[in-house]
Amino acid sequence: MNGKKTLLNLVAILAIGAFLPAFSFAVVTYSAECAWTDSDLICVIYANTGGDSLISGAVALSYSSDELYDPDPADATKNEETWFFGQSTDKIVYMDPEIDTINHKIIWVVGRFELDASGVPTGVGVDGTRVEIGRVTLARKTADDPWTNPADPSQPVTFFGLSLSLGRSENVDYVNFVNTAGTPLDGSATNGGIIAAERGDANIDGVLAFADMFTIRSLIGAPYSIFADCNGDGTVAFADIFCVRNKL
Repeated sequence: MNGKKTLLNLVAILAIGAFLPAFSFAVVTYSAECAWTDSDLICVIYANTGGDSLISGAVALSYSSDELYDPDPADATKNEETWFFGQSTDKIVYMDPEIDTINHKIIWVVGRFELDASGVPTGVGVDGTRVEIGRVTLARKTADDPWTNPADPSQPVTFFGLSLSLGRSENVDYVNFVNTAGTPLDGSATNGGIIAAERGDANIDGVLAFADMFTIRSLIGAPYSIFADCNGDGTVAFADIFCVRNKL
């Protein structure tokens, strides 16, 4: 892709909800990592549970319909390996991501309600850092360098109009994040923002270069990086090194 290679780290916004945690001081942080090519944009939504254990969560990703097409239902998925109902060996599929084609956003509502072999709730929730909530692929309407606003280059860059929010922040009666003790966590939930870069920019410095090939090699076998996944096949492997080389 020609033009200046760029990087966006959107400012994190503190999301103050209607509820304050009654028994927990954990701070849940939700964030997104988005990588583009000339033809598409892939975003992965993550949660950092802050040391707590979650039974539910809801996050929304908004985008500009001037730059991106609304995704097909098959292009928005949630992490069903982590968020499920039933037994870990017999997971029940529920609540596909909601695609709002009027407001141009995708909403992920996830939960974990695990049962043992006898059908008794285990009380096990989801905890950890960079826990994937879900992902989406959006087709681009143009191949213009996203750092440039072709309509008015003097205006601030919006990077596809991306923004992140609580999934149901407009409804104070709806609790997005809840821990296994039943404590609402929305009041302290933090918006960790969005990092966006070209796919293949593995070290996220805004430039595709040979350094990214070395970074990809170091990330093989490590937790997934959408930026290192240059060919977009869902894994980081030696093929991604060749992908960067071809782009160079």
